[in-house]
Amino acid sequence: MSFGNSAGVYERIIDRSFAVSGSGLLVGAVVVTADRGPLEPNYVTSAQEFIETYGTPSSDNPSLFSALRFLNRAPALTVIRVINDATVASGALQDSAGTGVVMDFEAANPGAWGNNISIEFADPVGTRQSDNIFVVIVKDGGNVVEQFEVSRDPSEKNGYGNSLYVEDVINSQSNYIRVEDDPTVEIGGVWDRTSVIELASGADDTSVASTADIVSAFNLMKNTEEVEAQILINAGWTDVAVQQAMDAVAQARGDAVAILDVPQNTNKDVQAMVEFLDTELMLNSNLSGLYGGWIRIYDQYNDREVEIPPSGDVAGVFVHTVNVAERWSAPAGLRRGIIPNTLGVSDILDEGERDLLYTNRINPVTSYGGAAAVIWGQRNTQVATSALDRFNVVNSIIWMKNRMRDALQPFVFENNTKMTRDQISYLLSSFLENIRTRGGLYDFHVDMTANTPEVIDRNELIVNVHVQPVRTAEFIRLNIIVDRTGITYG
Repeated sequence: MSFGNSAGVYERIIDRSFAVSGSGLLVGAVVVTADRGPLEPNYVTSAQEFIETYGTPSSDNPSLFSALRFLNRAPALTVIRVINDATVASGALQDSAGTGVVMDFEAANPGAWGNNISIEFADPVGTRQSDNIFVVIVKDGGNVVEQFEVSRDPSEKNGYGNSLYVEDVINSQSNYIRVEDDPTVEIGGVWDRTSVIELASGADDTSVASTADIVSAFNLMKNTEEVEAQILINAGWTDVAVQQAMDAVAQARGDAVAILDVPQNTNKDVQAMVEFLDTELMLNSNLSGLYGGWIRIYDQYNDREVEIPPSGDVAGVFVHTVNVAERWSAPAGLRRGIIPNTLGVSDILDEGERDLLYTNRINPVTSYGGAAAVIWGQRNTQVATSALDRFNVVNSIIWMKNRMRDALQPFVFENNTKMTRDQISYLLSSFLENIRTRGGLYDFHVDMTANTPEVIDRNELIVNVHVQPVRTAEFIRLNIIVDRTGITYG
């Protein structure tokens, strides 16, 4: 700041109102097999929407249970459906002469469900009556589920200027069908509007999806720009290749953790769980956690008890913890780690079994303290002992890193001056001080001294943020000291 040549008050506004966003929605991500549903990543925001899209689960398909259990406690889930040999139901609209196809229709995705779809046509009502405009009526099991006013003319628009071309409208809006118009057939060509198209030849999978297909689906989640996926849910796909792929996705994203299940055939044998991690999975990662023991639930869709993997519920506990506590709170224990709506667990673990699992980097899922099912650990699979071998620290560090990264984006292409560096320092320090006040850090330090003239000449700006994350009390020693009579306690 420079001063004038005469006496006076020379004002300067110093802007320290920048703020780091405290948001950051935790979205789960899962790969499922189902009799219906889209094959591309699909964002689902409720259990009801999930059922309408993918159908109800069965005892031989735990992945759907995992997804629904997560959505009972969390607001959003990215779903990718995989298939093996399922086929799409289809049908065609012939011209009046029966010599050519005007439009080909097919179900929105593979599965025998499409055989229930029929398509009818009608004239538009009111002022929209035209030889080129017609109504497509979609029925599922005889019930009308969708209607679209469309045209075979690519230039036709509605009163709002939106395209009425049949492919544009149906392929972007319908949940049930897709259509392909034959442009070689005259737009005003004659076809029977009383026609009924019955889709047929749709079929479900005849065998389960391969491990390679599941791995490929999880790999679609690597792109942080296109797929929301902060908690990867194993959903019972316990092949080593799948779990290692999930960890690789978490590592590639940098904003996600992977919640892994032990194989069902080990869930009543703690030594078998340990051997699975040590000799088969052999994972050493602070972004992946293995949870030992499956849970028992009532299957309301088939009126029976089933045993399912815990990963969907564990992921739900991660979201629940953020909602009721903080990012640095442990997603475990009797305050936040109880899994609701369960009948129990695959095996109730005693203290020795819990100790064996936890010392071997596996989080027990057991009945404890009156809870039918509770998560009794928050270890990840990292071998080395450090602050980052617990999920409460990993979760908070990931969150802080992402929030600070987003906050620094507006400074890209700003002049690398002391004023800019002071603004960054103040911005991050204010954010971290708020976390320390709320109990998430013991201490922190924002260091800008690495910005030497050589660094500045390379068009770089270095920010070193030192943090001391809060640790949890996982082992409480209670000492009962018996004193002699007459001692005064101060």
